[in-house]
Amino acid sequence: MRFIAGLDRTSSAPVVMVPLLLSVNVALYGWLFVQSQEPNIPLNMLFRYGAMYSDALNRGEYWRLIAAGFLHANPLHILGNMLCLVIWGAPLEKRLGASYFTCIYVAGLVTGAVVSLIAHAGAPFLAVGASGAISAVLGALLALQLLGRIRLPWSFFVINISLNIALAVGVSRIDWAAHLGGFMAGMAACACLDLVERLFARLLRCKFPEFVKMNTALAAATVAAYCWTKWSAAIAQQNIWLLLLAAILVGLLVV
Repeated sequence: MRFIAGLDRTSSAPVVMVPLLLSVNVALYGWLFVQSQEPNIPLNMLFRYGAMYSDALNRGEYWRLIAAGFLHANPLHILGNMLCLVIWGAPLEKRLGASYFTCIYVAGLVTGAVVSLIAHAGAPFLAVGASGAISAVLGALLALQLLGRIRLPWSFFVINISLNIALAVGVSRIDWAAHLGGFMAGMAACACLDLVERLFARLLRCKFPEFVKMNTALAAATVAAYCWTKWSAAIAQQNIWLLLLAAILVGLLVV
C-alpha cells in the first residue's frame, strides 16, 4: 500500500487533551469561585493568578501568556469557551493526536495573547480566557479542510467563523485580537506540521509514542523560552514587537 505523507497518520487517535484541558479550566474556575464566593471573578483575583495586562512582557512576566488562557471571568465565559473546545477540539485531536493538538493549542494561546498586547498597545487592559487557543483549533480545522486532510461540511466553517466574528464585533468586552491571532496561528501551525510530515515522511513513519513527542515538544519549548528571555533583554522593545509582527506575517505566508 502506498504511503501518503501529511497529517493522515493518526486519523483515529484517542481524545486525551480535550477532556484534560476541559477539566483543568473548569477546576480552576471552580477554585476561584470558591475563593471569591461570587460567579463573576473579581479583577484583582484574576490579575493575581495570571491575567494578561499591558506591561506583562515589559516586566518579564512571560508565564502570563499561558496562565491567562486558563482563567475565566464568569460562568458564561467559561461555558462558551469549553463548549467550543469540545465541539472543535475533539475532531481535531482525533485527527492529529495529542502532541500535535497540544502544539496547535499552545501556539494559539501564546499568539493570541501577543496579538492582543499589540492591539492594545499604550492602553491599560486585563485579559483572560482560552479564546485564542480555541480559535486556533478552529483555524487548524480549516487548514486541514483546505489541505484535503479532513472532510467537514463547509457550512460548519461558515457558521462557526461567522458567529466568532459577530461576537467579536458585537460584544465590546470580547478580545477580537486574541481571536484573530489565535485563528491565524492555528492555521499556520497546522500547515507547518503538515509540511514537516511531508519533508520527513520516512522518519516519521515509525510513529513515535505520544509521550516521546510530547516530551520533545516540551523540551523544545523550554529551550525557546530560555533563548527568548536572553535575546529580548538585548533587543530594543520596539524591535521585539517588530520581530513578533514578522513572525505572524511569516505564519500567514506559510498558510
